[in-house]
Amino acid sequence: MTFHPGSQCTDPQAWARHIEAAGRIAKAAGITLTRLNVGGGFPACYSGSSGPALATYFQAIDDSVSAIFGNNPPALECEPGRSIAAPAFSLLSSVKLVRAHSADLFLNDGIYGGLLEVTQVSELLPLYRVLRNGLVVDATDQRAFTVFGPTCDPLDVLPVQLKLPSDIRESDIIEFAGIGAYGTATATSFNGYGSVSQVTVKNAYTGRSNR
Repeated sequence: MTFHPGSQCTDPQAWARHIEAAGRIAKAAGITLTRLNVGGGFPACYSGSSGPALATYFQAIDDSVSAIFGNNPPALECEPGRSIAAPAFSLLSSVKLVRAHSADLFLNDGIYGGLLEVTQVSELLPLYRVLRNGLVVDATDQRAFTVFGPTCDPLDVLPVQLKLPSDIRESDIIEFAGIGAYGTATATSFNGYGSVSQVTVKNAYTGRSNR
């Protein structure tokens, strides 16, 4: 039997409820489960959404399996997906234009590239920071910017403003962390854009430090 509590599920007890339901179904069907796939959904860390440590989820699963199935538990499988894949990639996008006397900013990537998921669930806005000449830009003085992609399509704009350094300028780099789950899978070459280079680094930006 298998279930999936939903991508980026931040409630560990969701797994407990599904395991309880699996137990009820097995009992009603008069079968003994030998294997139970507890799905994916384990969350990654985003600007507007994060969950507790994975150990909390695993403990909830273990406790529920013990309570429901006792001394004859099914073998467990899971599909951690997002929690493993998301931190594996960061997107480095260059600032093409900061419109004078406004709070509009244009990047060389957008919703037709690595940032599509933000348009579907704004809480999944990646953690981000600004780099200049390889160094993190001091973000003490910030302002909110409306961020457009490069395609000239009016839809190519992030649904939420980004708080960025007030002195952000052309050729600065915005690093969006944690786009490994769907950022590359959903990227297109719309209007001739979409060419990316992948570079392997030893440590990824997690948003927890200004490395």
